[in-house]
Amino acid sequence: MEKNELIKQVLDLQKRGNRLEAIKLLDLFLKDNSESRDIISLLGIILVEDNKFKKAIPYLEESIRLKSRSELVYLALYIAYVKLNNFKKSIKILSNYLDKNPAELFKDTLEELLTDLSNGYALDYKNDIIFYAKKNDIDVPSQLEI
Repeated sequence: MEKNELIKQVLDLQKRGNRLEAIKLLDLFLKDNSESRDIISLLGIILVEDNKFKKAIPYLEESIRLKSRSELVYLALYIAYVKLNNFKKSIKILSNYLDKNPAELFKDTLEELLTDLSNGYALDYKNDIIFYAKKNDIDVPSQLEI
């Protein structure tokens, strides 16, 4: 199957809630096309949507290794690590992306992290969270100012 046709079919399956079939198709395609970054990325993202966080991480990390600059890939990897309670790694993923790129999808994440800080959570990462929020023109509550 041609890659563009596969992507169309997988997205259609995903929209209909048939993630397992979509995952199977992507896995099958990757057996012969192991360096296909966009397919690897899509598989990782769908696995995160299907709450298969441990299984998604190698695909998402491979996509980044293959030079993906997709914020969605980084966000999916961030979410996978958060769901696995690896907050240090999740903040590193966020930082790796935001060091080189402006936040679009990560804006909501940064706002949520500022709320977490206000509620006494994520304090180990306070300086990083505030730095990236300010860098991306997100209002930082005055009580959190460094």
